[in-house]
Amino acid sequence: MATFGGNSTASFYLQPIENLHFDNSREYDLPKGNINYLIIFIALSIFILLIACINFINLSLAQSAKRAKEVGLRKTFGAAKANIRTQFFGESFLMGFFAISTGFILALVCLPIFNGISQKEIEISAFFNLPVFGTLLFALLLIGFFSGGYPALVLARFQPVTIMKGALPKLGGYHQLRKTLLGVQYAFSLFMIIGTIAIYLQLNYLQNKNLGFQKENLMILTIPQDTAVYNKLQYLKNDLLQTAGVKGITGSGSMPGQNSGELMFRIEQEGEMIDKNIKFMTVDEDFLKIMGIELIDGRNFSKDITTDPSQAFIINQSAVDRFGWTENPLGKRMQWGLMGNGQAANDGKVIGVAKDFHFLSLHNPLEPLALIFRPNFSGLFSIKIESNQIEPTIKVVEEKWKSFAKSHPLEYTFLEDRIANQYQQEKILLKIFGYFALLSLIIASIGLFALTSLFLKQKEKEIGLRKILGATLSNVTTLISKEFLWLILIAFFITTPLAWYFINYWLQEFSYRIDTPFSGFILSGLVTVLISMITVWYHIKQAASYNPAKAIKYE
Repeated sequence: MATFGGNSTASFYLQPIENLHFDNSREYDLPKGNINYLIIFIALSIFILLIACINFINLSLAQSAKRAKEVGLRKTFGAAKANIRTQFFGESFLMGFFAISTGFILALVCLPIFNGISQKEIEISAFFNLPVFGTLLFALLLIGFFSGGYPALVLARFQPVTIMKGALPKLGGYHQLRKTLLGVQYAFSLFMIIGTIAIYLQLNYLQNKNLGFQKENLMILTIPQDTAVYNKLQYLKNDLLQTAGVKGITGSGSMPGQNSGELMFRIEQEGEMIDKNIKFMTVDEDFLKIMGIELIDGRNFSKDITTDPSQAFIINQSAVDRFGWTENPLGKRMQWGLMGNGQAANDGKVIGVAKDFHFLSLHNPLEPLALIFRPNFSGLFSIKIESNQIEPTIKVVEEKWKSFAKSHPLEYTFLEDRIANQYQQEKILLKIFGYFALLSLIIASIGLFALTSLFLKQKEKEIGLRKILGATLSNVTTLISKEFLWLILIAFFITTPLAWYFINYWLQEFSYRIDTPFSGFILSGLVTVLISMITVWYHIKQAASYNPAKAIKYE
């Protein structure tokens, strides 16, 4: 700071180490976690648990006809409402205990699968601690009271005289609450389907967007930090170029698909030199050609010009725009390796302008980039391979590497894989979201199955009378279906603005993103209707084949 004086743009401050992992504003503190995804997964697990509790309530009430006589007999023999409630609360807690125990065992069994999906290494020992068991106990109490309270209150109010006469108890206003709970399940299922579609479309967009360079069939060799190896790099390059299937080779310090370096440069602006933090890549003279990056102004680096390594810079179009060099960027002065008093280890000029390419992931906007010529300093060798010669070429490269650097194993990747790994979190999110969406649909279908059963039991006499008066299968289908189609429609209109908001909030993480996928909203509604109708169809077939005389024989 003292060396650079008042012109320095550096600043210093303290930050707790424990805050670094989720602080994505510091791009070079790696590895990073995404706190938003953690919040999403916690919220999804809570919602799944919530709709499971709702299902337990609906299934309990769907069984009310079978439990009614039991309640009636117990009340006849002197059981009070408190005894009935205690029984049903006890059943709920017992069911919750078995569910949590089974879930805990399943979590342990499925842990390797989860680690594979999430790319984590969570060990079984992480489950055996006080916070985990405390959370499970809290969940048991919450689930027991939430899922058991409503059925206990409703079933305890059954009148024994009415029940013993054979009449199904009237649930009155509870019918609307049950439909509301099913509507909540529908809303969550719709949200999950919409979210899954949005994540898939965004991920597909990221993987297929034109990045401004050719990423296909590019094998990247990591050069070990060994002086003996560096001294023979040109020999390796010449030898590999003789290999059939190799179209070209370039050396560089970094590649798209990983964090580029960033340095303090001085650049010429309005007649004076200004400090700027600028991303940079060190490359050789073949980099632009092998990568398929277009040079839109000026010239490329050249080994024949001895001053290029220290006095030549190629910048991208974003740098031209950001630095205000739109009229004539060629010849603008740049410095790096800065020293005090306006001096620098490397002081040169812009010799070329490259068309913008995405050297960072599409989470990030295009930034100014400076290419620095380093023909004999390459941490990476990138080999362009013929598309139909990939496997044979890899084998030849492996053989030549053994004789070139015997003490160092060959480390290589493909550029396409590096770029795909930039979106690993989104791939994990898509998988987990998809599993949650499927699970929520299954749970909602179970709830619908139960409610349809209860609905038909209460409508048994009405359906019998309708059939006697000439109602057809389509009439019965309409009678049953409309009750639930209205719920789906209401849930759709409630969910749509919420899903739109959260999807757009998530898409803000990407500088390049899809438009709001409104087609996904329509598709989610159609999928939900289709699955619901398949679920209801079982009961419709039963209702259609039911003998109407049995339904009204006691009237």
